[in-house]
Amino acid sequence: MSRFASLLSLRLIVAIGAGLSVCPLGADQAAAADIAYGIPGLAWPGMSLAKLRTKIPPGMRLLCGTDRELPPIEDADRTGLTVPRELAEAGVDRCGIFAPTGDKLHKYQVQQTKLADNPADFWVLMLVDGDGVQRVVQLELAQSNSSFASTLELFGQTFGPPQQRSTSAAHWKNGRDEAIVTGNADGRMQIFLIDNELQALLTQRIAAAHPQP
Repeated sequence: MSRFASLLSLRLIVAIGAGLSVCPLGADQAAAADIAYGIPGLAWPGMSLAKLRTKIPPGMRLLCGTDRELPPIEDADRTGLTVPRELAEAGVDRCGIFAPTGDKLHKYQVQQTKLADNPADFWVLMLVDGDGVQRVVQLELAQSNSSFASTLELFGQTFGPPQQRSTSAAHWKNGRDEAIVTGNADGRMQIFLIDNELQALLTQRIAAAHPQP
């Protein structure tokens, strides 16, 4: 799935591919409707880039594709900071957590974070909002499928029960944010935390720049 497709069509793709069933909305879910979805202690949708940089662990750096002065980066990791042209033109940037390799070239390489005490790939899509502030429009994480149960338990404790659930996927949604966890046949589980207001803004910009005939 391309990053462009994952951002704009994610809910439809997941609902069709994962066979999610709708769970009744109970009082515990209603009570959790205003809880901000995010990674505890690290990041959440709508967070400013300036705030996110203060959350990065010591010895590491948050690097973004449009940073004016990027340090040398391992070639295999550099592509992670790129976005499709349509997204770049709409004000999107992609960021990740990096740390020095310790080599003589002073290169940096991408680092994982922890989610539910398990390693997780961590990437962030930032969007320049209407006030010119870069904010998190989407958090993208990946883990081994073996982390599915522990990640769902953490999200259930934090967000409340999911509105939709299957044996390999779960979906939460409140007034502004959305969270999706879905396992894949390749053994890697994808996790998306989305600010729907910012995503709607992004969709509007792309539609205006690329009108359909």
